[in-house]
Formats: sequence, structure tokens, C-alpha cells
Amino acid sequence: MPWFLFALAGCATLVWSSRPGRSRVRVTGLAVAAVFFAVAVACWPGRFEVDRMLTELALPLGILWSTLLASVVWYVRQGKVRAAIWAGAMFVGLSAAGNHWIAQGLVVPLERHYFGIDPLEQGRFDAICLLGGGTWLDRNGRVKLTNAGDRVAVAAQLYRAGRTETLFCTGGDLRPAANLPTVAEMSAEALVGLGVPREAIVLGGADNTKTEMQAIRRITDERNWKRVGVVTSAWHMGRVERLAKEAGVSLIPLPADFLSGPIDDLTVRDRFRRFSLIPNAGAVVRIHAASKEYLARLVNR
Repeated sequence: MPWFLFALAGCATLVWSSRPGRSRVRVTGLAVAAVFFAVAVACWPGRFEVDRMLTELALPLGILWSTLLASVVWYVRQGKVRAAIWAGAMFVGLSAAGNHWIAQGLVVPLERHYFGIDPLEQGRFDAICLLGGGTWLDRNGRVKLTNAGDRVAVAAQLYRAGRTETLFCTGGDLRPAANLPTVAEMSAEALVGLGVPREAIVLGGADNTKTEMQAIRRITDERNWKRVGVVTSAWHMGRVERLAKEAGVSLIPLPADFLSGPIDDLTVRDRFRRFSLIPNAGAVVRIHAASKEYLARLVNR
């Protein structure tokens, strides 16, 4: 969104040149601001993109972001340097926490190894393990797919395509609340709703990735499964492979739920138009998920 950058630069220049006692600086600042605004007008992206930007600014993150930016400008004009620095630091932090570019930069390294893998082209398996997650209950108690629900959909596609006769759902030890089904039970119900027969589904224990790998190791030994696939989010697959190796179980990755978008296929202009400086809740979610994976790698979990 280059026009927005130039517009911000113009506003900043006006603020800088508006302080009293600097007539020459003021004239120069006005001239530079005029150039910035002219360039901003030349880069005008069209009504649709502007409408999107105004919508983002009207949402909670956008309001907070705008308030912090206005605070920085106000403190600078009042000569309150320390307050301006604190407000500026919070503004930069919020901008980074919800920035699409940063989200993409964090997610892509986690998913890059799995970009070329099509789960449906990996042959047949003795069993396919579906790691817990991607399901929840709606207000009426019906199981629904969440943001990570693509992993459940991929597992169902693999079964219906004849790639396996058995789906092993983990998360049997993870019950969100006393009156709710376990994560494994919710996965199983979602799979049945997608056309997988109940008798083809095996439920297993575990309440985190490490214990999931241990549960998979136990059942593969018990049932003598030789070729086993694992379905989980692509950004989570690296941790799964690392912990599977520690548990002594060999799994073939069947990635789903990619968080990285098609940024490599966009033109430079499209990239600027798509990824603005205004923080976005979607980017916050992606950064949170990626940060959790990097933290797990750091503490070997």
C-alpha cells in the first residue's frame, strides 16, 4: 500500500514543520509534504482497496493502531519525547504483531519443506493418524470444523480416496471441559459427518504432540502397522517429525491447513495492495501459531 506510506510521510512532515519559530523549515516542510501527497495520489489504488483500509481502521485493532499513531504525533508536537518514544514503541509492536509480511516470513520457513507434497499422491497406508485439533462444538453441541479443520477434511478425503482403511485419531486424553467430548471424539464425529464409517476410526489417548507420538508408537507396534501417514497442519509438521523421531516411530507427512498464502505468485504492486501496514487479526493468529512452533523448538517440546 505505497500510497498510504506516502500519505503518512506527508502527515509526518507537516507535523515536523508546524513547530513555531522555524519559518524556513516550515516552508521546506510544506513543499516536501506536498510532494509526498502528490505521490500518494498518483499511487491511489482504487475505491475497493480504500474501502478495505477504512474497514480495517474501524475494527478494534485498527482503532487501537490509529490511537497509538495519533498519540505519537500529539506527544511529538507537545515536545514530550519520552512519552512519544513509549507510544512509538507500542505502535511499532502492534504493527509488527499484526503484519501480514511478518506473518508470512515466520510461517513460510515452517511450511516450505511440505509445499510440494500432495497427500492424495502418497500411495496407500496401513493407517493414517489424524492429530487432535481442528474441531470444536457450536452453541447447539454440534461438532464443527475450526480454522485448522482442513486437517480433518484431508483425512476424510484420504479415506474416501481409498488411501487407507484405518484412521487413528489422537487427543483422547484431552477434554476441554468435564461435560464436553474429548478432542479425539470430536475428530471422530467430524469424520463420520464427512462420510467416514465409524468402524474405520480408532481413538487414541494423548494430550499434546509429544504424547501423541508416543501413542502412535504404541499402536503401530500393537497392530504391526508398517506404512503410517500423519495428517496435521503444515506449520506444525516439523515438530511432529522431530518428536516422532525421538519416539522411534516412522511417519510419512501428509500436510494440511497451510497458513502461508500465495505471495510468491503476486506482482510487486499486488503485494503492496494486499499487505497493508494496518494490523490484521488474521496475521495475529498466524504469528501466534508460528511463534508457538519456534518456542517449542527452542525448549525441545
